[in-house]
Amino acid sequence: MEIEAKLLLPTEQALQEAPAHLEALGMSCQALEHREVVDGYYDSRAWDLFQAGFALRKRWVNGRWRATLKSLGKAKDGIAKREELEADLPEGADFPPISGALAERIQDLVGKLEFVEQLRLTQNRRVLQVKGHDLELEASLDHAQVEGGGRQADLFELELELLKGPEQVLAKISDQLRARTGWPASQSSKFEWACSQIGLNPKA
Repeated sequence: MEIEAKLLLPTEQALQEAPAHLEALGMSCQALEHREVVDGYYDSRAWDLFQAGFALRKRWVNGRWRATLKSLGKAKDGIAKREELEADLPEGADFPPISGALAERIQDLVGKLEFVEQLRLTQNRRVLQVKGHDLELEASLDHAQVEGGGRQADLFELELELLKGPEQVLAKISDQLRARTGWPASQSSKFEWACSQIGLNPKA
């Protein structure tokens, strides 16, 4: 289970300022790494996985492929809780995987179907270790871009993933950040945002 708070930021400059706002709330921030991320989202042509409440992602990061199956759904009180299954993809491996826990979960949800790439996201991601107030978080400062259907859109987002500590304290820090900056909570996944930006309507 992935537990995280997500905030929508207005600009690239706001992303640069985010660590200072966290530190003003008594958190320590340590830069970990910079990642160039490419995400392909796959589903059947009829969007069977989406209709079942899930998204299937194939991610290229740090020189390797990784498959992730994530549940969808709105955040509650600024906190998103999502089922998540991941599997490394060796070079030349089948996608979606045909064996293992992730493959079994997909088959439980929709059976054996042919999947196609429905959209692609690119992300420039800075990763920080954030600690304080009995919390240990992984902060991702994301500039995501999506293209499709002749459209292009940009997303600036701060993700605070709970690694250790009380969920209610994460919610409090998220509330304090929103009050301090005016940044709204993100209510949907990047996949759902991307669909809305390029005119894809999986619910149709």
